[in-house]
Amino acid sequence: MKVRYSIDPGTKFKCPEGCIECCTKYKVGLYYPEAFQIAQSLDVPLEKVTNMQTSLIENLLILSGTDTDKNCDYLESNGCSIHKIKPVKCRIYPDKMIIRPYNDVLEVRLKPRPYCDIVRRFNGKRSKKEVRDIAELMIKYMASQDIAFKEFVNSGEWELAEESFHIFKKISLEEAIKHIIKKQLSIESPLL
Repeated sequence: MKVRYSIDPGTKFKCPEGCIECCTKYKVGLYYPEAFQIAQSLDVPLEKVTNMQTSLIENLLILSGTDTDKNCDYLESNGCSIHKIKPVKCRIYPDKMIIRPYNDVLEVRLKPRPYCDIVRRFNGKRSKKEVRDIAELMIKYMASQDIAFKEFVNSGEWELAEESFHIFKKISLEEAIKHIIKKQLSIESPLL
């Protein structure tokens, strides 16, 4: 199985120091295993990370506090309090990542989005390594969530999050790629 990466011209990487523009405006979609991983890292119940509201478009959970008109619950005076484990959506913003199978190749494409005026005025490109790292996380999240939804179809939201996290920890990148290609799963980076 092969993964082909492409980065469109105009994609940006570095946000200006201290910028919190996106932390105050948008809903942040979370994959189920990602939500469980954040809760486990913070040693808090899952309901502290998400109120279990789901995005009907992408079957994602919504990060706590980003589903209202207030700031993200993890935004503090000195910035993001979960920066090291922040959601893939926050990592990829303001760009958009598209993951699509094409025959036996998984295509990963990074495209710019015009949402953020601040970043558009700031110079900086994403490295191929960063794009690859984020894509690999998304690929494993996608596959493990899809597997959990099929294996634990009658489970509640909490169980799905926990089971998908356990699958995420066990599944190799190669297995995840094979699953996505076999199932013909496609996704654009989760809603923000």
